[in-house]
Amino acid sequence: MDLDHAAVTNALNLYVRGFGQHKVSIDQFHGEPGPDQLMARATIACDSVTLAGDSEHRRLAQASIAHAVGHLRHSTFGRPVEKRKPLLVAVIGLIEDARIERLMIDGFPGLRKLWGTYHAQSAIDHADSLTFTALSARLATAIHDPTYTDGNYWIIKGRSMFHEACRDLEDTERFESMAKVLANDLGQMRVPFDVSSYLTQPRYRDDNSCLWTFDGQATASATRDSRADASTNGSSLTTDTREGLHAKVETAPAPVSWLYPEWNYRSGHLRDGWTTLVDMPAPATVVPPGLRQRPETARHLLKPR
Repeated sequence: MDLDHAAVTNALNLYVRGFGQHKVSIDQFHGEPGPDQLMARATIACDSVTLAGDSEHRRLAQASIAHAVGHLRHSTFGRPVEKRKPLLVAVIGLIEDARIERLMIDGFPGLRKLWGTYHAQSAIDHADSLTFTALSARLATAIHDPTYTDGNYWIIKGRSMFHEACRDLEDTERFESMAKVLANDLGQMRVPFDVSSYLTQPRYRDDNSCLWTFDGQATASATRDSRADASTNGSSLTTDTREGLHAKVETAPAPVSWLYPEWNYRSGHLRDGWTTLVDMPAPATVVPPGLRQRPETARHLLKPR
């Protein structure tokens, strides 16, 4: 890694910490990507964000990181896909992206302008097409930018439904119900969807893989229904609660996860097994540099109380 690359990566790690994500690292940042990387999307785990594409390059990386922080703060990771069709999964991801961005903009208004640059270009790039990618890109722009106009009925309907759902941004069930309606409409419109070539729009958004797990992958969501009673009492779980939650260090002991209920005062719902507490060994005590020459003082100050 050259000095410029290292400096940019360090700056982006500081950027994510500015959102309060002190344990999240920026991984595999590519300073000079090739054509395939330009087509890729970022991926998110609970302790890292893997960037893809150019960063021209830093603003694109910052937009991707800010979006990732939105998922880390407000999304539920690792829900089982179950029998949802790929089209529905994609639409749910689109609406979830818009929901968490609205929450982030409420706390960080400057993100509207940062993300807006990419929305505006995305709408231009997909203005004359009726593919799923084009319609989803323009709906994303219509939701983000209140001044954007589009004559397509599906986009007008989607923007209106999202606006109504925003009365309670924490009511995720309502947003998913909205996504189901929009996905059904696309099916009625015979809009083709090729999951193998689909890329989320705009390009700073991640691939939404963090939101789902597929057959054979252990998830917290899979255990919530079967162990609701146990989680209420704080019973230990033996499976990882979210993909990528635990550090991938083979020599470290596996942490233990506990699930607890959470009361959502806005929606008035008690969600069983909604909050995850990870029981991990405390880090080794670090002696501040100024005390290294004074071992007696250090031992006194660091002595367990």
